[in-house]
Amino acid sequence: MNRFYFITYLIGAFLLLSSFNVQKCADALQKAYEEKDYDAFVDAFPDKYEDFVNVYYWDNIKNEKMILYDHYVEHLDFLFNSPKVIEGKVLDKLLSLSYNYIWGADAVSQVIYETEKLLLEYPNRFTEYFSGKTDEEVISFLQMALTNIDTDNSYYLKGYYKLLETYTPYSGRIVKLAKIAFERAKKACDVLVVY
Repeated sequence: MNRFYFITYLIGAFLLLSSFNVQKCADALQKAYEEKDYDAFVDAFPDKYEDFVNVYYWDNIKNEKMILYDHYVEHLDFLFNSPKVIEGKVLDKLLSLSYNYIWGADAVSQVIYETEKLLLEYPNRFTEYFSGKTDEEVISFLQMALTNIDTDNSYYLKGYYKLLETYTPYSGRIVKLAKIAFERAKKACDVLVVY
């Protein structure tokens, strides 16, 4: 019986700590945004998909918004519209965010859109950045950018083909990995259920 209470206590403590960390992250993000402190904003920006969702998402199951849901547009505009967005520190955050990334509306889809845009605008920078990454890391990053709920949509396919066309003169490796990422993104999107 004591073991049951101890385990229950540990789970409760973990959930409370997790909730505290999400609030702390949200507070740091909002403060950095208000002060227009890009470096502090990047430092505070979630580097795990789960944390990102807990800060910026709309929970369809509970029908409630997360802490900074109302600010996701201006926060993501702040992140992606800075010349510093192609620095390694920011790209590393996006790479970390890409692990276990799945399609979602609002903030999640804005990250997908903005990441794809960056890939198309800065092929030199991404070729350099990806040269220091493993194939699986590159695939994860590209898969996030290529994740879309409707992978047969002609607009979406145009973006994929534009990505291949853009990187063909730069890196055969990235083109090859983009094809793998696209297939994985399609599989991931095929199993999504939208209500």
